[in-house]
Amino acid sequence: KGEQTLARFVVLCTGIMDVQPVISGSIAPILPYANVQVVDYCLRCDGHLTYGKDTAVIGHTDSASWVAIMLYERYGNPSMKVMTHGEKPNFSEQTIQLMKKYNIQVIEEEITEVIGEAKQKNLQALQLKSGQQIPVQFAFVSLGSIVYNDLAKQLGVELDRRGLVITGQKGETNIPGFYAAGDIRSVGKNQIYTAWDQAVDCCDDINAKIRLNKRSI
Repeated sequence: KGEQTLARFVVLCTGIMDVQPVISGSIAPILPYANVQVVDYCLRCDGHLTYGKDTAVIGHTDSASWVAIMLYERYGNPSMKVMTHGEKPNFSEQTIQLMKKYNIQVIEEEITEVIGEAKQKNLQALQLKSGQQIPVQFAFVSLGSIVYNDLAKQLGVELDRRGLVITGQKGETNIPGFYAAGDIRSVGKNQIYTAWDQAVDCCDDINAKIRLNKRSI
């Protein structure tokens, strides 16, 4: 709104967002299922929900293949697939060999429809452009992330190759007084309890600097 707020310290917590699959021109088809946890994004948080279920990972990079491999190794799913959604696979030789070993199928055809009843938390299949329906009861999306780092860029904050903010142990960046906490930081697990812990470290450090300044005065 054009308003300005003066601050000696700022903690950036803008985070990241998972890239959603565009299905038939929109991300809308996947969202009802994502919001009831039959389509998910973090295997550390929700991998256990795939136990005993036909599972698919949507993605075409090595990260997607590793998600499928780790899920299978942990939970021995009845079936596991990597669906590249029309993209050319970009897998390493190691993941290719492991997927062959675990009978993880790679499907390159584009997904055109999500079949099921989201309100009942019931995912049934992902339909391909050819009309074939692939039985899927749980899906993970592994398409990368959007990093909300515009504010950091404006200040010349140091970023890593992914665009995440580089900080010291207490969360301060190369710009004095400018901190970052949560998923926007380059180091740390993308978990809510990690973000809380990082934010506490930032605020403790800020508090110590404010008290030190008052003490010196």
